[in-house]
Amino acid sequence: MTMSIAADAEHEGGDELYSPQPLTVPKAFSLIPTVPEAYRPLLDHFVKVTTTSISCHRGVQNELCSTIVPMAFEVPYLLTAVLTLAAAHRHSSSPIKEDGQLELLKGNCLKQLRSALRHFKFKDHDQILATILVLCMAEIVMPSSSNSSWRSHLHGAAALSSQNRSCVGSSHSSSSDLLRRKYQALQSIAMACGSRRYEGGIFTIASRDDTAIDDLAGYSTGLLPIFGDINDLDSLRILSRSDFHCDQEPGPPHFDCNSPLDHQSHLLFDRIVALMAERDISRSSQSSSWLPEAVHHDLYRLDEAYHHMAILQVFRRGSLSVPLQLIDNSRQAILTCLSSMDYQSGPCPGVAALPPLFVAGSLCTSLGDRERVRSLLRSMWIRYGMGNVRQCRTMLELWWKRQDTAAGLDEALPVMVGDGESKEHRLDDLSAFTWSDGEHDILPY
Repeated sequence: MTMSIAADAEHEGGDELYSPQPLTVPKAFSLIPTVPEAYRPLLDHFVKVTTTSISCHRGVQNELCSTIVPMAFEVPYLLTAVLTLAAAHRHSSSPIKEDGQLELLKGNCLKQLRSALRHFKFKDHDQILATILVLCMAEIVMPSSSNSSWRSHLHGAAALSSQNRSCVGSSHSSSSDLLRRKYQALQSIAMACGSRRYEGGIFTIASRDDTAIDDLAGYSTGLLPIFGDINDLDSLRILSRSDFHCDQEPGPPHFDCNSPLDHQSHLLFDRIVALMAERDISRSSQSSSWLPEAVHHDLYRLDEAYHHMAILQVFRRGSLSVPLQLIDNSRQAILTCLSSMDYQSGPCPGVAALPPLFVAGSLCTSLGDRERVRSLLRSMWIRYGMGNVRQCRTMLELWWKRQDTAAGLDEALPVMVGDGESKEHRLDDLSAFTWSDGEHDILPY
């Protein structure tokens, strides 16, 4: 997830970098004696296991390791953050009860980070940003986490990035670019899939091609402004309908437009559809010789799922007057795309499939579709061991039970509700369900 599929001409020797091969261990590992003996297994886990679970292919994993690990040996707070993330990831799938090591590492890291921020120097920007992002990932991975600490970390990263952009001579190294893109990926999912509106500063990186897939994130860069606008839909609900006038009635598939929320939702829907048409046209002209064909195929299907996820989120958080069959088509398309991908016990696009799966799962009413969601979640859990996968399953099971109770059912219907009013009524009802239940603020990423 470090380079655009459309930008392969800029990368020489790509076949070697992205072909399946053993992980390149950074030279900084020669400094491993500086790491206490008790923590060396955690560092090994980070390099060989954790980075595998957040990388769409081997090239991404190599770049993450070659960027993060050498910096971690330079400053103690980043090293402690790396160990914290490794401990969180290892604990999320371990049958052994946590012995307090994780909380100790987390507490020490926060103290070290606060000290570094008090004595902030411009040259320390990348190490501090890396520390904040790694801690954010640890909070996302952390099992049974009921707080929203990942939001605080993203807000901190936004403030730091804003300060860096205002400085003359700000860094534009490959390491800086990787960190900015990682922050952008986390921020975008928070805007599109968070349980409530993301209030932090918005940071985006300009792209020359809206159809280019950022393999650090798993979706086209053209979706980034879409996710930001989805995040802002809630703020339009408070605007008065009486003060709104639509000069021209919208065309199909929209029926009418009676409020600012209707108007913005329709515009977003049309923009997403246009982006999907662009990506279909550009696919034949895109050359991706530096990526294995199987990886390219899965990234393309994953990106398609993210586009349909955006449509579902406009439906959920906005106000659309389109035939509900279009919404159900997007839900089904997500399940079809994700089911066609190859989930491997190694770097692969499947590591980034949780957001669209979670969104589509929230709108599933039939036993068959819910089983497909459970099966995909199981595959992701077995291969990547991320704690938020289990949290998402728990949340979906809770929603499904509430949906069935609200519909007066003891269990889900054996098939999707048939054509007609009953089907539309159920989909319309499901749009009212919220991400948050007062106890969880999960980020499905």
